[in-house]
Amino acid sequence: MPDRFEGKVVVITGAAGGIGRATAVRFASEGANILAVDLPNSDLDETVAAVQRAGGQIATYPADVTVASDVDGYFQSALDQFGQIDVFFNKAGCSSTRRASMAGSDRCWITQSTNSTAFSRSTSRASSSGCRQ
Repeated sequence: MPDRFEGKVVVITGAAGGIGRATAVRFASEGANILAVDLPNSDLDETVAAVQRAGGQIATYPADVTVASDVDGYFQSALDQFGQIDVFFNKAGCSSTRRASMAGSDRCWITQSTNSTAFSRSTSRASSSGCRQ
């Protein structure tokens, strides 16, 4: 079904690698327009190249999903560039293994705080943007 998402707009956080990048490529291969979001200085360029190889349209927005103004910014960017948001794929977050230099309880607290804040802010903003999926 190469055109199942034709004309749809998908916002993907955590899009610079792994599951986020693979999701962007898959949606693009089925016709979606992509707004790829990840931290500044991440590998979003590689995601752009992969989506373009799949024949998709993509825009990027470097952002920290724990910062409210960044969250507002990427949703507004999607609306400004594509006129709508049809699907929000909230992949961004962190794992405690990336914070190995921190003490165990601090590492767990920051990981949980980051992931719950990112999820709450982004999901709330997606709802208010008219996104239904």
